[in-house]
Amino acid sequence: MFKKLVLSILFFTQFLAFVKPTSAAEPDRFTEENIESFVEKHFSKERLKQLNMTSAGFAFVKGDEVIYSHAFGYENLEEKTPATVEETKFRIGSISKLFVGTAAMMLVDQGKLDLHKDINEYLTEFEVPTAFNKPITLHHLLTHTGGFDEDLNGFSEESYKDVLDLSVYLKEEMPSMVREPGMAIQYSNYGISLAAYIVELVSGLPYETFVEEHIFNKVGMNNSLVKVDDVPNIAQEYSYKNESFVKLPLYGENVFPAADVMATVDDMTKFLIAHKNEARNSANVFFNTDEKVMYETQFAPHEKVEGYAYTFHEKLVGEHRFLEHAGDMAESHSYMAFSPQDDIGFYYVHVGTNAEMNILQDFYDTFYPISTETTKAINAENASEDFSKFEGSYLLNRHAREEFTKFQLLLLPTVDVAVKDDKLLVSLGNAPAEFTYVENNLFKNSKEEYIYFEEHENGEIKNIVYEGAFFDKAPWYHVSTDNIYILIILLSLFLIFSVVLLAKCVLSRFIRKGTKLTLIDILSLGIASLHVWFVVGFAYVLTSISNLWVLTYSVPVLLKISFILPVVAFLLSLLLLGTWAVYWKKGRLTTLSKVTTPILLFASFIFLFILQYYKLIGMPY
Repeated sequence: MFKKLVLSILFFTQFLAFVKPTSAAEPDRFTEENIESFVEKHFSKERLKQLNMTSAGFAFVKGDEVIYSHAFGYENLEEKTPATVEETKFRIGSISKLFVGTAAMMLVDQGKLDLHKDINEYLTEFEVPTAFNKPITLHHLLTHTGGFDEDLNGFSEESYKDVLDLSVYLKEEMPSMVREPGMAIQYSNYGISLAAYIVELVSGLPYETFVEEHIFNKVGMNNSLVKVDDVPNIAQEYSYKNESFVKLPLYGENVFPAADVMATVDDMTKFLIAHKNEARNSANVFFNTDEKVMYETQFAPHEKVEGYAYTFHEKLVGEHRFLEHAGDMAESHSYMAFSPQDDIGFYYVHVGTNAEMNILQDFYDTFYPISTETTKAINAENASEDFSKFEGSYLLNRHAREEFTKFQLLLLPTVDVAVKDDKLLVSLGNAPAEFTYVENNLFKNSKEEYIYFEEHENGEIKNIVYEGAFFDKAPWYHVSTDNIYILIILLSLFLIFSVVLLAKCVLSRFIRKGTKLTLIDILSLGIASLHVWFVVGFAYVLTSISNLWVLTYSVPVLLKISFILPVVAFLLSLLLLGTWAVYWKKGRLTTLSKVTTPILLFASFIFLFILQYYKLIGMPY
């Protein structure tokens, strides 16, 4: 289950991690035979079985021609219904955001929306507070630079029928602002859904109606849905648990514009071609003007690193520029990308517990092979930076800060940066890669992959941009997969105290009845046991639920109880501290208690501090 969680959280950054070619791919590489051979490696019957995938689809286009389009597996295991590109409706996840961007930019193109106007001028039922003395604009929403926190609890509903009205959800579940608008990419489902709501208000149509009439109908997406519904030919999601497939409910997202489109492979191919041709200025499908601002870079911290167009993420592949987006649901994973320059594009989707993580890496290895030439190292003697300031660990900035799903950070590797001679050694849960100096705060490796460091005004490093994602400087007390031993040591201490004190309790009651338990013993046993039971309860919930996506729409009762245990442990720790001080003053402490009690108290307060940092105390939901 932990492996699944890591895969799920890391997918957003993993789909960006591919190699950079030094020369253009030759046109004859993109033949039907080559594409079919490539796809077969990843979605063959044997591969699906190996990775517990139940269905998949892949399409590749060159110009206006669909070179390859095929579906694999079954859309429904119970009925053994084969998946097809024409009929099977897959959940495309966050690729849904491209429909929000398209709808908003159509209204911009018509002069009905202003990208740089305070969004509160469009909102009527509620207002987004102005933080950092800077209003949020549509430009910020469509580039994920609005600065909203990431709240996952309440993100979904177990049944699509229970999804809240968009305006109600946006008003009642508004996240806090964690950074100034326009300063950094802070991926936000809430922000994109807010943009969709503005489309509703300005167009006078429900968002789903606008998309159906002005996007689906224009490109011929006749077999797709804007919102989840129980219709025929859905690619059913399953979790693979205990060597069997568990059918997931037909859940829905309260931020449905950002995640809930259900589409066939054929329909997504039409959508892809329309955008590719718009970006090439060879067609006006969505926009009436030739100024295709939707596809231009709108935010990037440095010209050498990838940024955002409007809702499209850009991928720089050598001298080639791709526009892309990935999507992740509970068990559905999708990706769409096109290169206006090369006039090609591809889309794939698959359903299964183990995401096919290697397909993108393999795509660029296959069709944009790496040059054997080594990038010329740049002499860092002329660099003005003190390289030591770049050292440290960095956290992916897309995570909750105010609710319990922040615990994801415990399972994510950090980006670790160290200095060696005149180079940086950079690792993200793998072997370190050497990066050489390019210019102020910018480094690159032999594959032409760049890492850029952003500074505070005082010169301290605040974050980095690496592999297409933002990472914030980690606080010294952050616990990650690299130093999880801290938690292991603390848990071991609590177990030892629990066992020893419980043995003493049994001894005093049944064997040596003259042995007395002191108040310090009783409080110590309570504290250690509560911490152990918290870990046991928390771990049990995470490993027993069918899929971690459950936590976006439901908090199990056992988990709620577990969150209360540290509160009680904190109160007992304060009482123990006071009792120990009184005993010390009165000379009633044993030699052993003078040592062991401070150790337990120190461990308890450290553990409680860690739990509070990860929002695992009280009612963090």
